[in-house]
Amino acid sequence: MPNLNGYKICARLRKIPAFSNTPIIILTSNIIDRVRATVVGCLDYLSKPVKAESVLSVISKHLSCPTENRPE
Repeated sequence: MPNLNGYKICARLRKIPAFSNTPIIILTSNIIDRVRATVVGCLDYLSKPVKAESVLSVISKHLSCPTENRPE
């Protein structure tokens, strides 16, 4: 992605009404990136190195969101 990164993509998705409530999870390695991810609209993050248990945990956390928070 020569002109885009995950933060720019997240920010752009948040501007589209269909994706305004879609859980976006960013893979990051430090605290500054976590703050930046939150600022652009990321709901959660995974830290490097990634473990299968972490991925499953964050997915199930966001799949169990109340339906009123999900887009129709």
